Amino acid sequence: MSIAGNHWVAVCANMIEKKVEVYDCNRGRNRQYVEKFACMIPRIVKAVGPPKSKLLLTSYSIVDMPMQTRLNKSCADCG
Repeated sequence: MSIAGNHWVAVCANMIEKKVEVYDCNRGRNRQYVEKFACMIPRIVKAVGPPKSKLLLTSYSIVDMPMQTRLNKSCADCG
């Protein structure tokens, strides 16, 4: 995911466990963007699924995955 055109956040949508795993070296400062993404996933899955399926539109939980600190060596290393 590109955030504000200058930061990248890796997200992994775990369809089995209904969670979004977030890899962000800014440690949760971009949570509002990920929350919107987590709300969209069930709607996308329902839209591409079988027409008569009874999928629930529950939002996916968000899990911040552990990240090393100081991954960026320069301002051009974001992501």
